[in-house]
Amino acid sequence: MLPHAQPKPKEHPVGVEHPRHIIFPFDIHRDPSEFNAENRKSIYRIFPEIEVLAFDKHFLLLCMRTLPPKPWPRTIAGVPAYFTTDQADEGPIAPIKRFGSSRIRLHGDLDCRHDPAQRRQVFELIRRYFSEVSIEITEIQYWRNFVVVVLENDETDLTAVPRAVASCPCYYLFESEMGRPKDFPSLHIKKSGVDSIYDDSEYTVLRPGVMLSSGKDELKGHEVLTTAGVFVKDKDGNEYMTVTSHSFPHGSRVFHPHTGGREIGEIVMELPSTDVALVKLHDGERFTNKLFESSHMLKPPPSLKVFIHTSEITPGDLVFMDTPFTGYEEGTANVAAATRVRRIPTDDSHEPAMEWMDTRWDYMGQGSVRTFVDGACGSVIWNEEGNVVGFFRYGPVSGHFVDWCQSVSADHLIDWGLTVI
Repeated sequence: MLPHAQPKPKEHPVGVEHPRHIIFPFDIHRDPSEFNAENRKSIYRIFPEIEVLAFDKHFLLLCMRTLPPKPWPRTIAGVPAYFTTDQADEGPIAPIKRFGSSRIRLHGDLDCRHDPAQRRQVFELIRRYFSEVSIEITEIQYWRNFVVVVLENDETDLTAVPRAVASCPCYYLFESEMGRPKDFPSLHIKKSGVDSIYDDSEYTVLRPGVMLSSGKDELKGHEVLTTAGVFVKDKDGNEYMTVTSHSFPHGSRVFHPHTGGREIGEIVMELPSTDVALVKLHDGERFTNKLFESSHMLKPPPSLKVFIHTSEITPGDLVFMDTPFTGYEEGTANVAAATRVRRIPTDDSHEPAMEWMDTRWDYMGQGSVRTFVDGACGSVIWNEEGNVVGFFRYGPVSGHFVDWCQSVSADHLIDWGLTVI
């Protein structure tokens, strides 16, 4: 994965705690008021080529005369950094440029701002309104002090959409701006084994982030590769490994690391509205929730501990992911969302074709889109305490959320009564 095969970090200059993070005595993530004139001077001293230094309480934008040599730090003073030489480049800002032109303010008696425990109520109020007026929406994002609604049709009349819901101002994106894949793929390999840049090692003891395979499609001659999630148990004490459901189109058998390795288990259940499946491991197979180490880590990795609700996550806190295709990745937690997805399976005519999934959007750092690989689907995402916040779903390669990743929220697994072992 390359986490245990990465080069030793180079020596770094004074004032830089780690190659990926420039740390000061002040932290503008914890206290945005620390972005004052005196502290800005400290940033200018490290980057004297800065022409514009801007902070929107989410991201630090550094517009430079000339870009510094790579690798660039992921965070500066506790927040994600974005480097550019184009003063028109606004970086990964919140999508708040398009708002409703109506005077519609729904449920003004409620104030659900800065209260993530109320986000599902906000989502339901929004879904109900748009269903009543027959306007199709594909996603709702809760940014704590406002919401973003994704409209399916670019021609939607903005005079017919709410300006605020439960005191949360509403902003709008179109589905065409989201850059979603048409299908949610896994990595298709047309030969036995995989490219040497991936970690296709066969591990005696399984753990989060090892390579898995659904087996080979004999007609098409390829197999589908994906990533192991986390080891869990249900209320009855039954133990399972999590995987992403859509990565197993050929049946329920699970192999590690690919069909040239060994069969390790079988999918026994798919959790509706989650794209998560549970694998019962064969007798003799062992799984530990101890994470792989990486030279990029600030401290030794924890073992995964518990699932936590999205409402327990502070936007801007660090999150992490490790896959056999990308290696170790760091990002920052950002946005809770509800995303409309196609129901799987779709053979029940009494059930709606679409359903809603609790999801998350996390910013994985400038240029991270180049590292996203289809086989990362199902990879666990955790925070600094080792708590599981979600499972990687995809990273857009175009649209507003380039360099972000969407994940399935861990809330779903909590709702199903599953716990981390």
